[in-house]
Amino acid sequence: MRRVYLSSSCLRGERIGDVVETLARAGVKDIELSGGTSHYESIVDDLLRLKEEYGLHYLVHGYFPPPMEDFVIDLVRGRERAMEFIGGALETAMRLGCDMYSTHAGFTVDVLPLTRGETLAEQSPVDKREATEIFYNNIQSIMDLIVGPEARFAVENMYPLMGRADYSIVSSPEEILEFLEFSRRWPNLGLLLDLGHLNLAAAVGGFDKGVFVRDVIRKYGDRIFEIHISENDGKADSHDIPGEGSWQLEVAGGEVLRDVPATFEWRGEDIATVTERYGELLKSPVFA
Repeated sequence: MRRVYLSSSCLRGERIGDVVETLARAGVKDIELSGGTSHYESIVDDLLRLKEEYGLHYLVHGYFPPPMEDFVIDLVRGRERAMEFIGGALETAMRLGCDMYSTHAGFTVDVLPLTRGETLAEQSPVDKREATEIFYNNIQSIMDLIVGPEARFAVENMYPLMGRADYSIVSSPEEILEFLEFSRRWPNLGLLLDLGHLNLAAAVGGFDKGVFVRDVIRKYGDRIFEIHISENDGKADSHDIPGEGSWQLEVAGGEVLRDVPATFEWRGEDIATVTERYGELLKSPVFA
């Protein structure tokens, strides 16, 4: 059975347990645990209790569990801290009954935590080829040292940060295809295909996102471990709710990806709006 998740980041809240309980009371059973909340000691216990009480299923992504201090996961410039966090996130995911953790690849520039806005601490990027080599060396280490045979690790395609293609890793079509080919070395390494990020990359890079994504699915459908769905205008990663006829819904509903979990990664809406649209989409032919 295909599961369609709603990201915990769709609601604002200090404690992720409160966010999850709000969603669960509204009838949402499948929740991707993500960033936007603060650290507290009983997080896992709270989420296990809610899982049992409401019959929930979890995915784990990005800045979950929330770190004690904000930082940016960066598999180019912040290797040690990123690897430590990923190891802990995978361990937490397994405790919560999820066999996968996903996060973005990293940057060639020093990015400040998103709580302070999309700003840079340093304006001098690492050379893109050098950064890519560092990234793949770090992925090799993660797969050899952290990810066991019972777990999976997914890398999310990024978008050109601040409109700069040289600021992000695994963003352009060539970079995404390179990663997908590299992922064949491990059965438990794959791609989190973020369609909102792909829309931004296409707007900056001038490529046909529809043609590209069809090619990716045809050649590497088995390497896609999850799909993120959120709309934007091609200028900012605004995480909007898709309307009727959205190209993203068409992609997610394709036959090859019918068994791949999908997550609606929406933000900035109230609980009633989010859960109403979520319920409508679950009943649509795409996901029914």
